[in-house]
Amino acid sequence: MVVLLATVSVAVALAPAAWSAGTAGAVVSGPGRSHFVGTSRVVDKPLSVATGSCPSEPFPSKRPGRPLMVVVGASFTAGVGASSRTASWAYLLAGDLGWRAVVRGVPGAGYVRAGKGGKGPIGKLLAEADLSRAGPSLVVIQAGHDDLGKPLSLIAERETADLEFVRQHASDARIAIISVFLRRGVKPSRRDIQTDNTIVATAKKVDPNVIVFNPIAGHWHFRRVHGGLHPDERGDIWIARHVAAGLVANGVTDFNSQACLADGTGARDTPPYWGYGPAAASGRWQ
Repeated sequence: MVVLLATVSVAVALAPAAWSAGTAGAVVSGPGRSHFVGTSRVVDKPLSVATGSCPSEPFPSKRPGRPLMVVVGASFTAGVGASSRTASWAYLLAGDLGWRAVVRGVPGAGYVRAGKGGKGPIGKLLAEADLSRAGPSLVVIQAGHDDLGKPLSLIAERETADLEFVRQHASDARIAIISVFLRRGVKPSRRDIQTDNTIVATAKKVDPNVIVFNPIAGHWHFRRVHGGLHPDERGDIWIARHVAAGLVANGVTDFNSQACLADGTGARDTPPYWGYGPAAASGRWQ
């Protein structure tokens, strides 16, 4: 009876979180598992996620035969705000899912900007990941903030080339993008929204199956440091589990610890939430 009640409680806790991700589907229960299966490829709304102890593999898993993810990105992926680069959301995501991971993050990098030390941009990081040899099941690109102010046509051109590179060298991999992050409490400007829209629309044009994580449209709230842009370690946990939930909802993987989605009171920033007026209501972000 205790086991049955626990299983039901997890399923009930998961359903609101999954629906809040903007997905359509159902909670599927089975022996030892209960997960949400969805169809939406856009995951841009806040989820409830926990910051407590969750079963996971080493960060990332070293078990042979486990799926591989390649994550490239800017300062968020590089671990700015965390105690080390291996405490970034990307490594935490791999640990939560029990996957292997190749993570390359360069502060300041974008689809256009090269970032710190000229180690970017994203296209260069993807090339260095040697996708053809690595054979990843998932490629995640986190970029956009550092391209704010660059011509939209140039951003679209570079992003298109990067995504087509992934399609060519990792044809079996699912692709996910995380678009523009803004500082906490900052209302997005017209430029911010246009850049975000360009990145999202370009990704969908190149790959109709792309999974989009949109911090602006999703009103992402998580704990931060460094003037309100970068996550602290609990913020990285929030991002990792939000992305994990989106990957589950889009059929990429089964989440390793369903209970991690049950309660998000510890991970969010303190409101206020802000409104975006008619642009948000009309869905122009998407």
